[in-house]
This record gives sequence, C-alpha cells and structure tokens, in this order.
Amino acid sequence: MLSGTSCARPTRLVPPKGVFGQTLATWMLVRETLSDVRNLLHAIEITTSTSSMVIDPEDQFADKLLQGQQRIRLLLSSIEQTREATPKIMWLMRFILWRICRDLLKIHAIMGQTRTIIMEHDADVSPRVGPFDNADDLINSLRS
Repeated sequence: MLSGTSCARPTRLVPPKGVFGQTLATWMLVRETLSDVRNLLHAIEITTSTSSMVIDPEDQFADKLLQGQQRIRLLLSSIEQTREATPKIMWLMRFILWRICRDLLKIHAIMGQTRTIIMEHDADVSPRVGPFDNADDLINSLRS
C-alpha cells in the first residue's frame, strides 16, 4: 500500500456534474427509496400480523401512499417523454433511465401492496355492523 493512501470506501459516490451526473444521482436516490419502501412494507407486515387494532382509522397513511403512487406515475411519464425527445442519448444514459423506470415501477407496486395490506387489516379488525334495513342506515354507518 502506498504511504498516505486510504482503503476506506466512500459512503456515497459523488457523481460527475452535468446531465449524466444528475441522472446517475437520481438513480442512486431511487435505489435508496426502493430499499426504504421495502423496509416499510416489512414493518407493516409485522405490525398487521401482531396487532388487533385498526392502524389507519382515517386512511391518512393509505392516502399518502396513494399520493406517492400518483407522483411516481408522473415521474415515469416525464422520464418517458425525455427518452422519446432525445433518441440519440448515449447508451449508458438510456440504460440508467431504464433502470430508474424499472425501480420506480417496483416502488409503485410495493406502495400499492402496502396500501392493500393496511386497508385489509383495518377492515378485518374493525367492528362489524349491519345488516341494514335501508341504504340510508348503511350510508350513515359509513360516515360515522
């Protein structure tokens, strides 16, 4: 080993400047987000398997997940427009954009799965009501 050099690995890759660097940095952020969303799904699965209480009574968490999914759809649309508008971008850039889209689709799917698990759990542990004699009683029950 050379004197004065270090074998320590950097904690983050500092991407080069410019469009390629920004695209690479975006991919790294998407990869981190994918890991975070997987961890969230795992935590929700554990919580729902051990809890007999409603965990999202006002659907605030499920609504935020839905908003995240909608934003991902917008990002995917934007990336696709960029790819179509610049058909002669270098192959490595095209590959990274493809990977970003693939990982965003995974994040979208995991968020949907997480929403489903939460809503199904809450429906299973909610008190049962009914039967109802008319539609007005059903609607009033849903509002309360």
